[in-house]
Amino acid sequence: MLFFTGAKQENIKIPVTSLSSAISVCIIPATEVSKNNVDFHLVLELGQLTALSGDTSHFSVISRDKGYDGIIARLKAAGISCTRFSPALPAPQPVKDTASTKKVMKAKEHDMGYWINRLKLSCASSPKSLPATPMGLQNYLSNVTGQKSCSLLNEQIKQELIRLGFITIYEKTLVWNRSLHSPAQKSRRAVLEQVK
Repeated sequence: MLFFTGAKQENIKIPVTSLSSAISVCIIPATEVSKNNVDFHLVLELGQLTALSGDTSHFSVISRDKGYDGIIARLKAAGISCTRFSPALPAPQPVKDTASTKKVMKAKEHDMGYWINRLKLSCASSPKSLPATPMGLQNYLSNVTGQKSCSLLNEQIKQELIRLGFITIYEKTLVWNRSLHSPAQKSRRAVLEQVK
């Protein structure tokens, strides 16, 4: 079994019950960050394997990406057995009590310290998932605050992040100042306490 990972992907979750002693696992990381990079690695590996395997081999691509269907059809036309399976969707998450959540959000909506600490926590827990462009920051803030991307609150948060030196914007590039979530700053637990 081959797993292809993106350059920024740090972990792979594999359910232990899905593995048996008859399966060997190989992880193939894509070393560069670019659009469709993992896809190209998968197709290259698939091509190499089909060239080296006999007619009795079968290949399965596990992906929701229908972009592989064209290459799979071509392999089938050449007499090579290959299919694509979509992985099972994750179990639905329990529905949150949105009424009480909205009340808390309304109460803290105008507390800039609350939003800055929430972003510090996000930065500390997953710095690689932070936006790298001003437009990405707008979308990110919209998701965090639940406001539209052009909202006054989101603009105020962005300006506060700039004022505190948490971010710097250079034309179409956004740089996160990592020192603001370094160990010298408050511990993750202290930040969590402030967010609550």
